[in-house]
Amino acid sequence: MSIPSFSSKTLGYGSLAVLALSFEFFGGCTPTPSVFSDDANGYPPHASVEKNNSRWIWDGNIPGALEYNLDAFASVTSDSTGSAYKAPHQSSADHYVQFNVASISNATGPFVACRLADRNNFVGVRVGNNGGDGVLELYRRVSGSLTSLHVEGAGTVALNDKVRLECVGTNWEVFLNGVSLASGAIGDASLTSPDTGLVARVVTSNPWIDDFETGVVR
Repeated sequence: MSIPSFSSKTLGYGSLAVLALSFEFFGGCTPTPSVFSDDANGYPPHASVEKNNSRWIWDGNIPGALEYNLDAFASVTSDSTGSAYKAPHQSSADHYVQFNVASISNATGPFVACRLADRNNFVGVRVGNNGGDGVLELYRRVSGSLTSLHVEGAGTVALNDKVRLECVGTNWEVFLNGVSLASGAIGDASLTSPDTGLVARVVTSNPWIDDFETGVVR
């Protein structure tokens, strides 16, 4: 019978921490990393993510669209399509993204995204002002077209709240501070990417979010 061994390690990339977990079996099966986090700490003001952290995979569309600033992430482009920054590959389309809210008064626009094929195709959550502060919105984007999946109105989120979006199978579920807010069907069979990340777009939100994390839903 194969005997499993467990190993874990934390790798430092500036303020970035990557938690890598592997279960190694005699016979050779080794799963890949399951959790990626970035607290945005320790960077100089207005440091572009693509120039300062090679773990993020930038799509090359808008230089400097996403910044580190004042120990948080800032979205700094008004382009409606935007620019995508993928976290390290998650190996499964059953995954989550989560973050701490750093602004509730900037206009909604940029997304924290699951199923992130590219800047035009994803399932994303965003927070901010849209008819009032503290709105939470969930959308899918397919071939550049946005479709609203769910909205929680003004006053739903506050500064430093933790928002989490899970996509499992054909469904999504969104959580606030560990409590489920809503769930539903994604509604488009093309959104199956195992990648997650951030899409900076539409408005300058500085700060935007903090303490990004993503991983596979077990």
